Amino acid sequence: LINDANRRRDMVEEGCIPAVTQSLSGGKLSADSQEHAITVLAGLSVDRANHDEIIKKHGISPLIEALSAGHALSTTGKCNAAVGLAHLAADDSERQSLICDAIEPLVKWLVSCEEIEGAALRPAAAHSLASICRGNQDLQKRVAQANAIKPLVSMLEQHAGADAHRAACGSLATLAVSSTSNQKEIADVGAIPLLIDLMQDPKPDICENACFAVAMLSDLVDNKVLIANAGGIKPLIQVLSTGNPAAQQFAARAASLLALENPDNQIALVLAAIPLADLLGSDSTETQEWAQLALLRLALNPSNRNAIVK
Repeated sequence: LINDANRRRDMVEEGCIPAVTQSLSGGKLSADSQEHAITVLAGLSVDRANHDEIIKKHGISPLIEALSAGHALSTTGKCNAAVGLAHLAADDSERQSLICDAIEPLVKWLVSCEEIEGAALRPAAAHSLASICRGNQDLQKRVAQANAIKPLVSMLEQHAGADAHRAACGSLATLAVSSTSNQKEIADVGAIPLLIDLMQDPKPDICENACFAVAMLSDLVDNKVLIANAGGIKPLIQVLSTGNPAAQQFAARAASLLALENPDNQIALVLAAIPLADLLGSDSTETQEWAQLALLRLALNPSNRNAIVK
């Protein structure tokens, strides 16, 4: 029922949200009933039109409390609570401030889950953390101060699996946006070689998220050298040609940032000129702008100019 948009609307009109939040707040539900109520609330949070009512009816607190329920709540129930919080954060700074107390228990999932349960909880935590701090530098800092970065980087390792790779790349990219301290810490704990490997992953969404992370890390001067020295230029050029549209945009952004005031990278990226020129015809204005800026920066190096003109 929760997967059907029409049914969700009917449930809300029938007063489902206050009934569910009141039952969760009462503390008298059995474990099975609590899990069902959390699943319903998380499902209704998919629709942004429901967010204000869920917040007004005090639906955030029981979801945050569920994160620390331990064995009293199933793995599925806890994952659903994290998903609900991720939806409610909705890249909105006011809502993020209401949900930010979820940060520490979510980080705890990254570092202290039992291995079997952790395979599900860690990706859910990474995804939720990204939603809670996206576009909010104060919360990006709080997530980093909660010691999330090192365990997120460990989720990039080959044995962690596709769900972990997908979620950790996206979360690290979000933490790195416009944060030099996070960009440095992410690089210092060894993320760059792992991200470069994942840029070559055959799964398009993992490749995309890895490119997103590399692009955000490329903003830091020291990271430009680390990315090039770790072999990041060649797969970046490949993504410019073969990646999905979002991955291509991130790759163009990374190429532009890597070339900024770095003559060695400008020369190493010369073979990116052709795919970058192709992206000038992209349907995305932002992709066009990053490709154009990358080409201009490559052309600043006299050694590249003939190749770019051709």
